[in-house]
Amino acid sequence: MNKRITRISSAIATAALAGVVLTACGSSGSTKATAQKVEQNQQANDSLTLIQAQPVPHFDWSQIRQTLIDIEGAQAKVVQTTSFFFQQGMDHPYLVCNSIGFPIASTTELTNPLQVAQDHSQYGGDVPIGQQDPTGVYTGQSAGTYVLCVNSAGQVEPNYAEPNVHTVAGPAAWDTKTQTIVFTGTPTANFKVGK
Repeated sequence: MNKRITRISSAIATAALAGVVLTACGSSGSTKATAQKVEQNQQANDSLTLIQAQPVPHFDWSQIRQTLIDIEGAQAKVVQTTSFFFQQGMDHPYLVCNSIGFPIASTTELTNPLQVAQDHSQYGGDVPIGQQDPTGVYTGQSAGTYVLCVNSAGQVEPNYAEPNVHTVAGPAAWDTKTQTIVFTGTPTANFKVGK
């Protein structure tokens, strides 16, 4: 069956090529246009031959797709995690906490960071421009990450970390013995966990 398809495809490509050449010879079309058409037809023929000889694989099931589905499901649900915070140059984490969910990049937004604006230049059309966040500012690039840590009393302690700064939402201190950040009071932000 593949040989038959290949023969048919070759016949179609040859007929198309002959038609282009005859059209070019019978009209005042430029040599350059004819050469481009010949090249395009040859590339189309080559692509068709490769697709027939080496078709794109088909899978009834994909592990990478299933993994992504499972990860997105875990991100959407209340999943207990453990988070390790590192600083550049340190060979050990300075904070380890039981956490809820997965870290969230500080640049993640609930609203679209871009809006459509009309370009009033000579070219016209629409262009994307930055859109102000609901907090009244524009989000820039960042290596920051939010993590919801859970303390021994079961309270959620939100943490923000980036390469040079680590911020916690509540009173805290640096424990010189353990070389870690320790909350010294109740967290100052409330986070809903679960429905």
